[in-house]
Amino acid sequence: MTTPCTGRFTDKEIDVVQFNVRLVVNVTQVVPFMEELCSEKPHKFRGFFGDRPEQNYVHNQISVLESSVSPLDKESPVHELYRYGDLPVVELDLLCEYVFDKTPEFEAIKPQQIKDELAGDQEDN
Repeated sequence: MTTPCTGRFTDKEIDVVQFNVRLVVNVTQVVPFMEELCSEKPHKFRGFFGDRPEQNYVHNQISVLESSVSPLDKESPVHELYRYGDLPVVELDLLCEYVFDKTPEFEAIKPQQIKDELAGDQEDN
């Protein structure tokens, strides 16, 4: 294992998960997509069952660590059946990092797959 470039590790206060996502996007939307992915997002929280006073939050836990953009051949056998339209599209490959707070509230909404992955990581250490 290598040290993450962010220097963040899972500890007593946070869980750190790195993930890869690859998608096809309009060539003009590469940067806007990454900006939106990493932007702070406002949300209202009323408890998990709507039984608490409304609170407003703004947060983001996603960081793009690496990105690569590759041209996409619409005529290739892999893509020939998809309809991408007339505008040029590219394949965007991102390595990202997501930070989860270790609080009961976050634990309740953390995806099971992430819980399982983190449990496996702890067993490996």
